Amino acid sequence: THVLSAGLSYLENSRTLDARVNAQAAYRKYKNNIFSDDTVLGLDANLLWRISPDRFSWTLEDYLTQTAIQSLRPDTPSNRQQTNVFTTGPDFKLRLSPVQVLQFGVRYTRNTYETSDLDNTRNSGAVKWIYLSSPSTTLSLNYDAQKVNYDNEILNPNFDRQDAFLGIENRLSSNIFVLNAGATSIQREKAPDVDGSLGRFSWTRLVSPVSTFVLSISSELSDVGRQALAAGQAPPNQQSVPGASVTGDVFRTKNASVTFTHRRVFGSDVIGLFKSKNEYKLSDAEEESKGGSFDISYELSGALAASVFAS
Repeated sequence: THVLSAGLSYLENSRTLDARVNAQAAYRKYKNNIFSDDTVLGLDANLLWRISPDRFSWTLEDYLTQTAIQSLRPDTPSNRQQTNVFTTGPDFKLRLSPVQVLQFGVRYTRNTYETSDLDNTRNSGAVKWIYLSSPSTTLSLNYDAQKVNYDNEILNPNFDRQDAFLGIENRLSSNIFVLNAGATSIQREKAPDVDGSLGRFSWTRLVSPVSTFVLSISSELSDVGRQALAAGQAPPNQQSVPGASVTGDVFRTKNASVTFTHRRVFGSDVIGLFKSKNEYKLSDAEEESKGGSFDISYELSGALAASVFAS
C-alpha cells in the first residue's frame, strides 16, 4: 500500500485559551488493484476557553478517525469506517474555602458511525467536591450522570448511567499516585440493568528529570461511545488500548498498561506495553488484546527530525 498524507496543526496556550488542532488527509493506493484506492480524513481538535479563569470555562472537542466494523476481521478497506465524536459544554468552579472547591460540568456528545447503525446522542452532568487535605494529598467525591439515546432504538437499547466514586491523589517527591474507587449503575430499556464496581489506579514515577514511568490499571463498565471519547482524549505518545467491537452492548473493560518515556537532548524514546479484556453483558462474548510499541525519535537539526517506531 502506498500512502501520501498531508496535514496541518495549530497549537495555542494562553491565559484564556488552550487549543490543539491536528487535521490530516491520506490518499492510499493499493498495488495490483487488490482494493479500490481511497482517501481517509482525520481530525483531533481540543479547545478550552477560560471565560472567567478559575471560575467558568467552555470545552469543545472533536475526534474524527477510522475504526473497524468487526474487530476480529482483517484490516481491509471494507472493514473500516469513519467514526466521529463531538462533545462540548461548560464547567463551573466554586471555591468554598482555601482548601475546598466545588465543580460542576455539563456535556453534550454526538457519536456518528459511517457504516454501523450506532449513531447516538449523550447528555451528561458531573459534580465534584475537592478537598486539599494536605500539601501533597487531594481528596474528591465525584458523581456523574449520563443519558444515552440511540438513533436506532430497535437495535440498541437506550440507557441511563450513574457513577459515584471517591478520588485520592497523592504526590510524594518523585511519585504521583491516583486512585478512583466507587460504583456504576446502568438502567437499560428493553435489556437487563447492569450494576458493578469502578476502579482506576495510576502510578507516575519521575525516574529522573528526563525519564518518566507510568503504570495504569482499571476495571469499569463501558460502551463503544465512551471508549471512543477516551481514545481521543489520550495524551500524545501514550500507549492506547484498542477499542471494543462496534456494538450497542455495555461491557466490563479491564485494562493495564505501562509506559516509559525518556527525553534526550536531540529526541525522545517511548516504550509501552498493554493488555485489555472486554466482557459483554448481553452475550458470553469476550475480547482480549495485548501488545506493545516503541518510538525512537531524533532531531537531526532545527528543521529536520526522524523516528523509528513499531507496534
